[in-house]
Amino acid sequence: MIQDILLIAAASAFLLSLIYRFLVNQQEIRKIKEEMKFYREKIKKAQKSKNIEEANRYTNELLKINQKHFRLMMKPLFLSMAIFILLLQFFNSYYSDFVIKLPFSLPFFGNEMGWYVWFIVCIIPFNQLFRKLLGVE
Repeated sequence: MIQDILLIAAASAFLLSLIYRFLVNQQEIRKIKEEMKFYREKIKKAQKSKNIEEANRYTNELLKINQKHFRLMMKPLFLSMAIFILLLQFFNSYYSDFVIKLPFSLPFFGNEMGWYVWFIVCIIPFNQLFRKLLGVE
């Protein structure tokens, strides 16, 4: 059972990474991230020199760029949420009695972990790995 959830988490992370890879223009995201970094540095410099007006202007530009970034990420986010909800229903029906006994106690969880926590623990590193391998920003 542990391996089943691990494999499904890996496959899910790969699918989600593919969704982001093909539904989001990666070059556009890189460009936006560079612009955000540029404006953050400008804001820091303006704040250090106590030029509040200039810092506010750069902050407004950063907010505009953040909105553009948010809009680009919405479509894959909704698709990912739909897939995640379907996976949760699948897991709940097949693995509702699944419990891992840990050899130590975790804060807030104790020494037992259900399928949901195990899935989250598994999908996060796989997601990071596949995003790096696929060049997803």
